[in-house]
Amino acid sequence: LGALLKNDLRLLLRNVRPRQILFLSGLFLFYGLLFFTTEQYNENSVILVFASVIITGGFTLTYWQRVPSWDSEYYPLLMTQNLSYREYLDSKWWLIGLSVIISLIVSTFYLFFGWRIFAFIFAVAIYNLGLGTFITLYSGAYYYIPMKLNVKAKAFENTKALNLTQFLFAIPKMGLPLLIFWLADFFIGGYAGWLALVGAGILGLLLKNHILGHVAKIFKSRKYRTIEAFSKN
Repeated sequence: LGALLKNDLRLLLRNVRPRQILFLSGLFLFYGLLFFTTEQYNENSVILVFASVIITGGFTLTYWQRVPSWDSEYYPLLMTQNLSYREYLDSKWWLIGLSVIISLIVSTFYLFFGWRIFAFIFAVAIYNLGLGTFITLYSGAYYYIPMKLNVKAKAFENTKALNLTQFLFAIPKMGLPLLIFWLADFFIGGYAGWLALVGAGILGLLLKNHILGHVAKIFKSRKYRTIEAFSKN
């Protein structure tokens, strides 16, 4: 696991395109300023959940949804190693979780806007850590567009990357936390919306082994299709 984690960190820090997305994701940490400073949005809890999804999950939404495409240049070689898909996905999961935790720590400056605002960020961060990570990895099983690590991304450079499958997966990634919060808040009220998000995240963490095992089976079933797609890179 340690070797895989080290390899992913090297890929992220040493290559042009991953660094480009890392910088973009850093900007998402300040996305909340567009909403938290506006009274009109401040009173809309669902919008605040949406902003919190971007703040704590920006890196997940922009970078990790492209697993395993980031490994496309050496994926066929990687698959010849004594490596199980479970180990492969475990390393990805830990790094996704780390990115959520770091985003949460950095976003503590939002306490300036009050405990209520930060409660949204904290609750969504727990949700992203527990459930959002798995949805991201699951969607990655259906994303096998080759990536050139040292070529900067340009607007409309790769329209194939905007496939229908990824668009459909964006719905639960962005919409599920909003739905969970809204249902709990509408029918129960009080702190129920925040507690529902935290509860969903904790449930995901408790079921981590089961969920990752299922996702690994999906990756394994699509192994040769993915290798074929990456070999055309």
